[in-house]
Amino acid sequence: MHTESITLPAKNTPVATGELIMLCEFLDMPEEAEILRADPPKKVFVSDGASGCPDFLSEMVYEAAFRHDLRYYLGGTPNQREKADKQFRRDLIKIHHLPRSVADFMYQAVRIGGSEELPTSWRWGFGRD
Repeated sequence: MHTESITLPAKNTPVATGELIMLCEFLDMPEEAEILRADPPKKVFVSDGASGCPDFLSEMVYEAAFRHDLRYYLGGTPNQREKADKQFRRDLIKIHHLPRSVADFMYQAVRIGGSEELPTSWRWGFGRD
């Protein structure tokens, strides 16, 4: 995992904006860090891991899920959502070494289940509700 020098906050733990900015810098997420500095969401960030997945899988892919949850927390345009979902798929393969077929399945799941139109706690832009 990429996080050998840092420990990500535990699943379902609130994370303050300042800590999120530091995590973004460590995780090489400069665009997200800049959004947090310029226009932080009103809600406190909490990652639930891979939403809707069995616990064993959610734990196995936590870094990719954390990154993806952060992007969903920030929200943005439909193009930014698609970019976030594609990055999630790449992270599942690169960071966690999942087979492409599993990463593709999880990509399709977030494309369907992450719509801002659904009344879920993990929908696109959930930090700005």
